[in-house]
Amino acid sequence: SDGEAAARTSRQALELLPPDDMAERGYAIILLGASLQMIGDSKGAKDMIYSAMAEASARVEDRPTYMTRLLAALCYVHWMGADLKELELVARDLERLSTRAALWEALNVALHFKAACHYHQNRLSAVEDDLRDLLRKKRIASPELYAHSLISLGMAQEALGNSDDALNTSESLRDLAFRTQNIDLIGLSEVLAAELAVRQGRMVEALSWARQYDPEPLMAEHSFFAPPVCLAKILIWDDTAASRKRAQALLPRLEDYYSGVHNKRFLIETLALRASFSEKTGDTAIAVEQLGRAVSLAQPGGFIRLFVDIGPELVPLLNRLEIKGEKLRYVGRIL
Repeated sequence: SDGEAAARTSRQALELLPPDDMAERGYAIILLGASLQMIGDSKGAKDMIYSAMAEASARVEDRPTYMTRLLAALCYVHWMGADLKELELVARDLERLSTRAALWEALNVALHFKAACHYHQNRLSAVEDDLRDLLRKKRIASPELYAHSLISLGMAQEALGNSDDALNTSESLRDLAFRTQNIDLIGLSEVLAAELAVRQGRMVEALSWARQYDPEPLMAEHSFFAPPVCLAKILIWDDTAASRKRAQALLPRLEDYYSGVHNKRFLIETLALRASFSEKTGDTAIAVEQLGRAVSLAQPGGFIRLFVDIGPELVPLLNRLEIKGEKLRYVGRIL
């Protein structure tokens, strides 16, 4: 989570790597792009990637791995910048090129971000279409991306009312995690189980996870799901004295952190959760202000599910926002 150091060492890597070491140079550019986004230089990140693309475009056919990594870098920058519209366009380009070149790892990235766009813009049935080929494969190029893709699928299935399918998806992630003894995957499988438990009204199970989960140290969160945000959601829904105390400490910490690393995607959700919490504790004016900030950040990308997943308690607050024009139409879609 040190964007300055990550950007500096990514540049050092690019200086040291041989000019024809394209796969590794592409990976360094992914890291540099994400690092620049983290320190608030989104324009610099995009310009750097576009410049590398322009230099490589003449030789894309014999350097497809390099070009797919440049497109992947752009996906991460758009995702953390909460720009779903541009993200979907780039993810489709990445899907086409990686399919044509039979680059399975790059295709994982494309399908993951396509599914993320469809989920957050409330095109839920498209999520399974996006991930069908990924889930059929026997090989897993990136365990972390695969896990986040399963989380997006499970959440889409639950939102569509297919709870049994969602539980099967959760169980398949758990089986993979324990079969491979991958600690990161085990953690992600547990948080998906908790997310589904609270959505299905099994609060005892959700709270069992919440009690033992420690969100520190916070991470920049460059993929679909953020466990600390799930924790905040569960604490708000529980709404006991103990949960309120933890939520009151956690939510400002999350806001400060995601603001500091310029991760608009998870900042939007944190602000919406803060609004829900403020309303529950009687601070309606503050809740409206927090939700207004979330809507302003979310509207350009067209996020829907971030608000819908929090629940109908946001409806009175959304109706109190003083907005007009395109933003009013956007809130109407959320409602």
